[in-house]
Amino acid sequence: MKDIKVWVIASPGTGSRHLQTKYNSHSLQVRQKMESQSRGVAPSYLAWSIFNTLCCCLPLGIAAIVCSCRAQNANALGESAQAEDASRTAKILNVIGLVCGIILIIIFIALKATQH
Repeated sequence: MKDIKVWVIASPGTGSRHLQTKYNSHSLQVRQKMESQSRGVAPSYLAWSIFNTLCCCLPLGIAAIVCSCRAQNANALGESAQAEDASRTAKILNVIGLVCGIILIIIFIALKATQH
């Protein structure tokens, strides 16, 4: 394994000027994974998007699926800002699609009830 030296320069008030820490590449990779796991992972809302596509509103559901996949990809790459943005957009599209679907179902039931 390759050793990596990390130099830390302390702030003036701490009393120590330079600290040298030695990490091997494996411990550095483990530390990076732990840091990436400690960051919040944005939810993708993929299941909700698929439900909305099949049951509520097809166009908004498809757009929500696209945003959900973007959120998943950004989470996998560790791009939390893009993941949060895509997640928020997927959630908004899902809420709008669900409300539209419920309104359409109520209108359909009301029309069927008034025909008899």
